[in-house]
Amino acid sequence: LFSHLYGVPESSVRPAAEQRALAMYHSDRWVREGCRLDSALIEQARTAAAHVREVETQKAVAAAEQAYHSRIPTGELNRALKSIQVAHPPVGARIQYAVQGASDPPTFTLFTNGRLQPTYLRYVERGLRERFELGPTPIKLRVRAKGANGGGGRRR
Repeated sequence: LFSHLYGVPESSVRPAAEQRALAMYHSDRWVREGCRLDSALIEQARTAAAHVREVETQKAVAAAEQAYHSRIPTGELNRALKSIQVAHPPVGARIQYAVQGASDPPTFTLFTNGRLQPTYLRYVERGLRERFELGPTPIKLRVRAKGANGGGGRRR
Protein backbone atom coordinates (compact mmCIF):
# COMPACT_ATOMS: atom_id res chain seq x y z
CA LEU A 1 0.00 0.00 0.00
CA PHE A 2 2.76 2.49 0.93
CA SER A 3 4.72 1.77 -2.24
CA HIS A 4 1.59 2.39 -4.32
CA LEU A 5 0.63 5.58 -2.45
CA TYR A 6 4.08 7.15 -2.53
CA GLY A 7 5.20 5.80 -5.90
CA VAL A 8 8.32 4.08 -4.58
CA PRO A 9 9.52 0.50 -5.13
CA GLU A 10 8.09 -2.04 -2.70
CA SER A 11 11.60 -3.18 -1.79
CA SER A 12 12.35 0.26 -0.32
CA VAL A 13 9.44 0.20 2.15
CA ARG A 14 9.21 -3.53 2.93
CA PRO A 15 11.86 -3.66 5.75
CA ALA A 16 10.22 -0.83 7.69
CA ALA A 17 6.74 -2.28 7.14
CA GLU A 18 7.85 -5.71 8.38
CA GLN A 19 9.45 -4.24 11.50
CA ARG A 20 6.38 -2.07 12.16
CA ALA A 21 4.16 -5.17 11.92
CA LEU A 22 6.52 -7.05 14.26
CA ALA A 23 6.41 -4.22 16.81
CA MET A 24 2.60 -4.17 16.67
CA TYR A 25 2.49 -7.97 17.08
CA HIS A 26 4.72 -7.84 20.20
CA SER A 27 2.71 -4.94 21.61
CA ASP A 28 -0.60 -6.74 21.11
CA ARG A 29 0.82 -9.94 22.61
CA TRP A 30 2.07 -7.96 25.63
CA VAL A 31 -1.46 -6.58 26.17
CA ARG A 32 -3.00 -10.07 25.84
CA GLU A 33 -0.56 -11.37 28.45
CA GLY A 34 -1.63 -8.76 30.99
CA CYS A 35 0.73 -5.82 30.48
CA ARG A 36 3.44 -7.04 32.85
CA LEU A 37 6.24 -4.48 33.12
CA ASP A 38 8.90 -7.19 33.46
CA SER A 39 7.84 -8.93 30.22
CA ALA A 40 10.48 -9.64 27.56
CA LEU A 41 7.91 -8.59 24.94
CA ILE A 42 8.44 -4.93 25.85
CA GLU A 43 12.09 -5.10 24.80
CA GLN A 44 11.22 -7.01 21.62
CA ALA A 45 8.66 -4.35 20.65
CA ARG A 46 11.16 -1.57 21.41
CA THR A 47 13.84 -3.26 19.29
CA ALA A 48 11.46 -3.62 16.36
CA ALA A 49 10.31 0.00 16.68
CA ALA A 50 13.94 1.18 16.85
CA HIS A 51 14.67 -0.71 13.64
CA VAL A 52 11.70 1.02 11.96
CA ARG A 53 13.08 4.42 13.00
CA GLU A 54 16.54 3.48 11.74
CA VAL A 55 15.23 2.41 8.31
CA GLU A 56 13.05 5.52 8.03
CA THR A 57 15.97 7.75 9.06
CA GLN A 58 18.20 6.18 6.42
CA LYS A 59 15.54 6.80 3.76
CA ALA A 60 15.08 10.41 4.90
CA VAL A 61 18.84 11.05 4.79
CA ALA A 62 19.08 9.55 1.28
CA ALA A 63 16.16 11.70 0.08
CA ALA A 64 17.67 14.83 1.63
CA GLU A 65 21.04 14.12 0.01
CA GLN A 66 19.39 13.63 -3.37
CA ALA A 67 17.48 16.92 -2.99
CA TYR A 68 20.68 18.69 -1.91
CA HIS A 69 22.38 17.72 -5.19
CA SER A 70 19.34 18.27 -7.42
CA ARG A 71 19.39 20.27 -10.64
CA ILE A 72 16.16 21.72 -11.99
CA PRO A 73 15.90 22.56 -15.69
CA THR A 74 15.40 26.28 -16.34
CA GLY A 75 12.16 25.72 -18.27
CA GLU A 76 10.60 23.73 -15.43
CA LEU A 77 11.77 26.30 -12.90
CA ASN A 78 10.22 29.19 -14.82
CA ARG A 79 6.94 27.32 -15.37
CA ALA A 80 6.79 26.64 -11.63
CA LEU A 81 7.46 30.28 -10.80
CA LYS A 82 4.78 31.39 -13.25
CA SER A 83 2.19 29.15 -11.58
CA ILE A 84 3.33 30.36 -8.14
CA GLN A 85 2.86 33.99 -9.23
CA VAL A 86 -0.52 33.29 -10.84
CA ALA A 87 -1.77 31.67 -7.62
CA HIS A 88 -0.61 34.62 -5.50
CA PRO A 89 0.71 37.68 -7.40
CA PRO A 90 3.45 39.74 -5.73
CA VAL A 91 2.82 43.35 -4.71
CA GLY A 92 4.74 46.01 -6.64
CA ALA A 93 7.11 43.72 -8.55
CA ARG A 94 7.17 40.39 -10.27
CA ILE A 95 9.63 37.65 -11.11
CA GLN A 96 10.51 37.85 -14.79
CA TYR A 97 12.57 34.66 -14.95
CA ALA A 98 14.94 32.54 -12.88
CA VAL A 99 17.89 30.21 -13.24
CA GLN A 100 19.50 27.68 -10.96
CA GLY A 101 23.01 29.01 -10.56
CA ALA A 102 24.36 26.23 -8.37
CA SER A 103 23.53 23.03 -6.56
CA ASP A 104 24.84 21.81 -3.19
CA PRO A 105 22.53 23.43 -1.95
CA PRO A 106 20.13 24.40 -4.73
CA THR A 107 20.67 28.11 -5.43
CA PHE A 108 18.20 30.04 -7.55
CA THR A 109 18.68 33.52 -8.98
CA LEU A 110 15.40 35.37 -9.48
CA PHE A 111 15.41 38.25 -11.95
CA THR A 112 12.70 40.74 -11.00
CA ASN A 113 11.48 44.14 -12.12
CA GLY A 114 11.56 45.54 -8.58
CA ARG A 115 11.94 44.62 -4.93
CA LEU A 116 10.13 41.56 -3.58
CA GLN A 117 8.93 41.50 0.00
CA PRO A 118 10.60 38.97 2.34
CA THR A 119 7.22 37.31 2.99
CA TYR A 120 6.74 36.81 -0.74
CA LEU A 121 10.23 35.28 -1.03
CA ARG A 122 9.31 32.80 1.73
CA TYR A 123 6.14 31.99 -0.23
CA VAL A 124 8.20 31.40 -3.39
CA GLU A 125 10.68 29.22 -1.47
CA ARG A 126 7.87 27.12 -0.03
CA GLY A 127 6.31 26.76 -3.49
CA LEU A 128 9.60 25.57 -4.97
CA ARG A 129 10.09 23.09 -2.12
CA GLU A 130 6.65 21.62 -2.70
CA ARG A 131 6.83 21.61 -6.50
CA PHE A 132 10.27 19.97 -6.73
CA GLU A 133 10.06 17.87 -3.52
CA LEU A 134 13.10 19.49 -1.92
CA GLY A 135 11.87 18.88 1.63
CA PRO A 136 14.05 20.35 4.39
CA THR A 137 17.03 20.89 2.08
CA PRO A 138 18.45 24.41 2.40
CA ILE A 139 17.58 26.62 -0.56
CA LYS A 140 19.29 29.87 -1.48
CA LEU A 141 17.31 32.54 -3.30
CA ARG A 142 19.25 35.38 -4.86
CA VAL A 143 17.26 38.31 -6.19
CA ARG A 144 18.49 40.52 -9.00
CA ALA A 145 16.16 43.50 -9.19
CA LYS A 146 15.97 46.10 -11.95
CA GLY A 147 14.26 49.45 -11.70
CA ALA A 148 14.07 52.38 -9.31
CA ASN A 149 13.73 50.35 -6.11
CA GLY A 150 16.01 47.45 -6.85
CA GLY A 151 19.00 48.89 -8.68
CA GLY A 152 20.44 46.87 -11.54
CA GLY A 153 19.81 48.01 -15.08
CA ARG A 154 22.35 49.75 -17.32
CA ARG A 155 24.96 52.15 -16.00
CA ARG A 156 25.52 55.40 -17.84
